[in-house]
Amino acid sequence: MPVLVASDLDRTLIYSAAALGLTVPDAEAPRLLCVEVYEGRPLSYLTETAARLLAELAGTAVFVPTTTRT
Repeated sequence: MPVLVASDLDRTLIYSAAALGLTVPDAEAPRLLCVEVYEGRPLSYLTETAARLLAELAGTAVFVPTTTRT
């Protein structure tokens, strides 16, 4: 039987620049991937670690992104 994993997106897996709230020096900040562009500008980011782990998860489970966005 396949495993189903559902996860919220905003402020759980993806973050806006403002929501990141990075307070560490640039050299210590996590590497980010832009995963959403709105009106030609980067809007949402995912850490490289989260992207790698999601890719691994997708190989073993069905991943369903969920959101309360309208």
